[in-house]
Amino acid sequence: MRILALVKYSLDAAEIRVDPSTGELRLANVPRRFGDIDKNVVEAAVRIKESVGGSVGIVCVGPPAAVAGLKSVMAMGVDDALIVEEPSEDNVDRSLVVQALEAAVGSGEPFDLLLCGFASDDGYSWQVGPRLAERLALPFVPYVQDVRFTDAGLEADQDYTDHVRTVHCPLPAVVAIAEESYSPRPITLIEAMKAQRRPVRSLTIEGDLGLSLATLREGQLVTEVARRGVVVPRARQMLAGEDPTALADGLIDALVRAGLFVEAP
Repeated sequence: MRILALVKYSLDAAEIRVDPSTGELRLANVPRRFGDIDKNVVEAAVRIKESVGGSVGIVCVGPPAAVAGLKSVMAMGVDDALIVEEPSEDNVDRSLVVQALEAAVGSGEPFDLLLCGFASDDGYSWQVGPRLAERLALPFVPYVQDVRFTDAGLEADQDYTDHVRTVHCPLPAVVAIAEESYSPRPITLIEAMKAQRRPVRSLTIEGDLGLSLATLREGQLVTEVARRGVVVPRARQMLAGEDPTALADGLIDALVRAGLFVEAP
């Protein structure tokens, strides 16, 4: 079985700060990485390979600097990687990403299963997986927490928070891994060293895939006007009391004074 896992080299959301006076995001010098959602996807792909056999490849659209990060993800048990070089360091429109991914996965060997995250660590747009499945004319199965295989194809358990639904579909298919499913394994030093020797193929959007960056950018559906963060002021009040009941009373009094808690008549 050939399994592809989509990952994104994105800004480390935990390192982004907000200017309290303007609400603007401070993005300068924020590091990029492959986040927790990406590692869950890779973990799912590797577990499937360990269960049924085959190979795992990861696919990324991003800057050339992402290659170093790809090696650390490959240490989880990935066989090969493909990066589609997109020179922009900014957040790229999803329509451009989807078209680049469509051309990239079509340029390689046929795959049986394409895994992606339920969203990305930075954008949370929920768009790439379903839009790519639409362009590839493949079944799309979201919120998946577990997969199995039958003679007819894929059997997947979907996590809908208050219930789990089991669905079936033929292969190949596109599957979005649910949040907090497939916790990634720790990486050993030996695996990290082996990953350095595994192949990473680089493709350019124009030279290798035959797409026009100018045309793709002209066709972008979303124009970013501004980025603003929410600044939540803190009262920084200290509560004092001899026991939990006194502390609770002090908290209620503080909430009442702030107008956040209304006493019953």
